[in-house]
Amino acid sequence: MIKKILHLLVVSALCFFAVNSAPSYASLKIGGQEVNFEQVAVMVYAKTPDAKAMKRTAQTRIESILLDNGITVLDQDKADDLKNIWKRLEDPSYFVTAEDFVENAEKYEIDGLIRLYLNADATSALANFYTATAQADIRFVDKDANVEAYTTVSMGVPGVPPSDGLTRNAALLNAIQRAVDEAASKTGLEIIDYAKPRTLTYELQGPTDVMHKVVAVKKEIHDFSQYASLANKTWTNEEVSTTCKAPSGELGAVAGYVRETSAGMRRSYSSLVHLVDIGDKKETGIFDSTTKKKKGKTGSVKVLDCMFLTSWRYLAAVTGLELFLWDTERGLLMSSIRLDNGTEQANLGYTKYNNKDYLSVDTGQGVVSYEIVRKK
Repeated sequence: MIKKILHLLVVSALCFFAVNSAPSYASLKIGGQEVNFEQVAVMVYAKTPDAKAMKRTAQTRIESILLDNGITVLDQDKADDLKNIWKRLEDPSYFVTAEDFVENAEKYEIDGLIRLYLNADATSALANFYTATAQADIRFVDKDANVEAYTTVSMGVPGVPPSDGLTRNAALLNAIQRAVDEAASKTGLEIIDYAKPRTLTYELQGPTDVMHKVVAVKKEIHDFSQYASLANKTWTNEEVSTTCKAPSGELGAVAGYVRETSAGMRRSYSSLVHLVDIGDKKETGIFDSTTKKKKGKTGSVKVLDCMFLTSWRYLAAVTGLELFLWDTERGLLMSSIRLDNGTEQANLGYTKYNNKDYLSVDTGQGVVSYEIVRKK
């Protein structure tokens, strides 16, 4: 009896280990087909200097995602060897056939191949920090040459901001991780912890002693002002006071001067800045630039000038009472400063001087400058 019991225990143990030690396969849909993967090779091709410098970051990110999904990654030395043998993979337009897969990859014992083509660029941003963009083109190929491909949306447009960083590498690192995460997720891989865009917030400090020439912008009512939802009611009227366009031209700002008459025939005045998408011909946001006027002070609540700083992401406006700086991507007011003296006219100017960024207001009576610094 005891021998039978021991025999059953041994058999049960062997069955347990057999079941639990069996190789696990990650199942994905590739080319519309359900495919099980055990081991894949990862090939990263960097297309720009910044992408080449951060190539290892992309490789590590996609390998980590694959491991999270239960897929073993081919040893790096073997993957490099395969890459050297299979030169045509460098060409994004190259179509892999089942015969190609067998001929080149059979001895590496892989059942899948990831080709990742990467672009990345970083530039200096406000206050001597950096902003970066990245784009990934991914091709997930199984041994039968079924393909799941995706190209990520370009960063640096409304809705898909670039990545900011205190250093160039920090900005690039975040941008590349975001691009790889998006590309991988679209092929069906599960992303446990998505990289989120890192952004910096700025504020105005001053006035400073720095004086420089402010380039006056000609006041022109652009044709995109019609895309703003201006108030036009019986007792409320809004007229355009000034407009400006982002350097790349996809966004514009329309400043509206609002007059409202109450039932007691009393009038109140306010100002709004409408953000408009010129390509889509619609309003995408609105900023309140109304400042309560102090008794005895001069100056109008009307927006006298507005301008985008370096890109579509940062918008400045000045009324006769206050200077504003907004983050258009996040839709928030980053900073505002009341003018020491009210004014009825003003032109904005932006310049970089001694590696510092300044926003200036020319009232016609003099120039007042404010430094743009990172908010800590």
